Amino acid sequence: MLSLYEQILVAICLFVCFGLFGEVMNRRVRLIRAGKAENRMDELPRRVVNAIVNVIGQIKVMQNPVPGVAHAFVFWGFCVFSLATFNHFVSAFVPDFSMLGHNIIANVALSVIEAFGLFVCFGIAMLAYRRFVMKPPGLQNPPAPEAGLIAAWIFSLMVTYYGTLANEWALHPENLNAFGFVSAPLSQFLAGYFTTTALEIGFHFNWWAHAAMILGFLVYIPNSKHMHLLAAPFNEFFIDFGPKARLLPIANIEDQESFGVTKIEEFTWKQLLDPFACTECGRCQDQCPAYNTLKPLSA
Repeated sequence: MLSLYEQILVAICLFVCFGLFGEVMNRRVRLIRAGKAENRMDELPRRVVNAIVNVIGQIKVMQNPVPGVAHAFVFWGFCVFSLATFNHFVSAFVPDFSMLGHNIIANVALSVIEAFGLFVCFGIAMLAYRRFVMKPPGLQNPPAPEAGLIAAWIFSLMVTYYGTLANEWALHPENLNAFGFVSAPLSQFLAGYFTTTALEIGFHFNWWAHAAMILGFLVYIPNSKHMHLLAAPFNEFFIDFGPKARLLPIANIEDQESFGVTKIEEFTWKQLLDPFACTECGRCQDQCPAYNTLKPLSA
């Protein structure tokens, strides 16, 4: 359990980080709302189905199987880990807290979370190998340092999750839950080799490292390409169901003083949303006619 001073520090960190996140997101939303009006609320059932299939199901991403499956593992893992993250921070103030209670449902959820932690580690390893070893032409070469940092960041999140539980259960074996099939054996190993003082240090180190990385990621997301984690689901919902690559007519073309867009207000709000949803995955280059006729534009 965290001390009173640690609990106060957790509360301050939550307040500051959510405040920073909200301030940046407010700027992003105001920028998008500066665009022209455009109706993207037609065919609502179709939009809901499309969002579920391509966001939750990751169908479009998995059209490229190797990175697609790896990305799906990481995405699904983050969705599942949202429950563990909530428990992590509430447990700072309410010892032994579980959002699902202490029952068979919570036990199954624990096993699922631990399994997806391994899936995330595997997915990150696959993506890192592709980015730093295979180096496909659609991605930035040489890879940006940020790519390696994020891979290590996410991998460390999983490690500190297991480390927090394992050290806690090693300190309090009466709370050990065998459904945590990764953390439980690890806790028994730690209990056999480390003193109570070492386990206390290990618990607090892993707890705070996990919390710091989560809150750091919260602040980092809206300031990076990982903004797509928040924007892409909306982009899928507001997709254009019309013919692709069609050109819209220019109204009163004879009276136009300039052609194209010269001010941000001349974009539609959906066009301003699009850049925030970009994952920099390189698939646009794969579809580029110039690139496919050996005239790469991004070389």
